[in-house]
Amino acid sequence: MNIMKSITVEVSEWPGVSVGSHRYGGEEFTVSGREIGHVHGKQQADIPFPKRLRDVLLAENKTSKHHIYPESSWVTHYFDTEADIDETIELLLISYIYHVRAQQHREDVDPAIAGVDVETELTRLNPSEALRAAFDGRALV
Repeated sequence: MNIMKSITVEVSEWPGVSVGSHRYGGEEFTVSGREIGHVHGKQQADIPFPKRLRDVLLAENKTSKHHIYPESSWVTHYFDTEADIDETIELLLISYIYHVRAQQHREDVDPAIAGVDVETELTRLNPSEALRAAFDGRALV
């Protein structure tokens, strides 16, 4: 199985994730109609984050600025080898958790994501204090 397919199979198993064709090719992942990222070109994933999360991920060298729009809140993560699969999935999972948490506050939350334990999922990733603070929207003192 190729790397892009491995990533797609994993992400498609998360509650509430839909997979479809992305307008620039590859596969797009959405939760309740909101894109959590896409893979294309057989070597890259583009993932949206709030700017505060993106900045921490860049500072921790977990990813790169977006390949076309470097000042946006999007990142590009390259996956050249099998070893890069876990890194890419972790970044997509951070985006997923962020978007699920935002959607869970809505009255019309998708039942598929209503039961996702965001705190457990985030803790399982063992985020740095800086990433946790950015995720929670607070500044580190």
